[in-house]
Amino acid sequence: IDERNVGFVKTGMIIDIDQWGNVYSGIVESISLEGNTSSGMSTFPAIVKVDNTNGQLMSGMYVTYSFVASQSDNCLTIPIQCVRYVNDEKGLPATVVFLKADKRPDNAITLGADVQADIPEGFYAVPVTIGLSDIYNVEIIEGLTDGDVVFTNYETNQSDSFSGMMAG
Repeated sequence: IDERNVGFVKTGMIIDIDQWGNVYSGIVESISLEGNTSSGMSTFPAIVKVDNTNGQLMSGMYVTYSFVASQSDNCLTIPIQCVRYVNDEKGLPATVVFLKADKRPDNAITLGADVQADIPEGFYAVPVTIGLSDIYNVEIIEGLTDGDVVFTNYETNQSDSFSGMMAG
């Protein structure tokens, strides 16, 4: 386990292992407290119990691995590109999404003029509290409800078009 991830991996945890396209799931049995250093990076040997009935995995083979470091169940998520980090009209930082609404929501904030021009008509900047995220999605803890429509991005083929995404 590389030094960036060793603090997240615990015994009993499920790890997905990929060895040239052959994917296995295993359970971490132990992690060495002493790392090996090579090329400026430390790795920590781990023992992962894997069903290897076909015999393709052998000790010392190079594999890639992935694991879930954190998880939220039954949460509201939206595409990560919907979240904007902006300054409000007073210059204070804000984490917002652009919410589609017939009238200005009570929790909408006014942004600086440079950012306000980027908001499509019928959308309002509303502050959100975010939680866990990956490279595609972000958890919304507060600020949206299931079914809200949020701005994602403009279509590149027509300057007046936009894409929306329903929160869920």
